[in-house]
Amino acid sequence: AIVNMVKNSIEAFEETTLNKTIRFQTFQNGFAISDNGSGISPKVADKLFTPFFSTKTTGQGVGLTLIREILLNHQATFSLKTNSDNWTIFEVIF
Repeated sequence: AIVNMVKNSIEAFEETTLNKTIRFQTFQNGFAISDNGSGISPKVADKLFTPFFSTKTTGQGVGLTLIREILLNHQATFSLKTNSDNWTIFEVIF
């Protein structure tokens, strides 16, 4: 799941993005991976974990679905959103 999260962060960067950054944070009961890539629009946010939905031209729409299933099977709660500073944060709590 973590490998797919990092892969998604890397793929979120546009070629013109300056200072590409991925942050890793750990908490007592979880972790967060965030990036300053292109962000997630509110229109797309509700569809992200839908099987076979992808915003990428070559995407198959299974990565986030797989992450979702792994996290649910481990009774984790999670969120994926872009904040007002245009950082996209994938937070996982166990």
